[in-house]
Amino acid sequence: MVFRIFRIRPYLAYLARKFGYVLVGDSRNWWQIPRYKLFSGDLPNTIQINFEDPYTIPFKIDIESIISRVGFSYRDKGWHPFVETLKEYILDDNLSFQDSTISHLYRNFQPKNVQEAMLNCENRPLFPIYNWPPDNRLISRLWTLNKYSLSYFLKVINRNSDGQGWIFFGPHTIQYGNTEFKRLISVYNSIKKKWLSV
Repeated sequence: MVFRIFRIRPYLAYLARKFGYVLVGDSRNWWQIPRYKLFSGDLPNTIQINFEDPYTIPFKIDIESIISRVGFSYRDKGWHPFVETLKEYILDDNLSFQDSTISHLYRNFQPKNVQEAMLNCENRPLFPIYNWPPDNRLISRLWTLNKYSLSYFLKVINRNSDGQGWIFFGPHTIQYGNTEFKRLISVYNSIKKKWLSV
């Protein structure tokens, strides 16, 4: 039986984070361990000492300060497709997915690369992000990518691409959109019910 490194990778990554490092690599077998690299995480000592996992730190932040990776905002003057969909639902509780803002978003915002997903207002190609597929694994790690992690994620994306969008953009199947729409409405109704019972 061949020993597969990917089975213990989560434990190695946890240990690396515990000591203030980030583990990056794409090997699957023990003899390919040299492909893994450790990079400094530079977390404050108090975080590393006081929490079991330094990357799951409880903290409080105003919701108005939160902006999604593609620029959607919860501010009064901001715009967020989930908030707009819920506003429509509040006005019409018979709202269907096909008539909602989120459906419109999935049909009309279908970026072809990371640049279009994050900087849709920039018309000239910005390399290298202009050449990268619009995948959440790249978008969510954009500011921490290095040549090793970028290489790894591009291989994974090319190998496992299903042509689907992400939660904040299309393309998506009607089935996915309906599921996402029902989940959003369900969460809203659950919060509303609990809030009204307090």
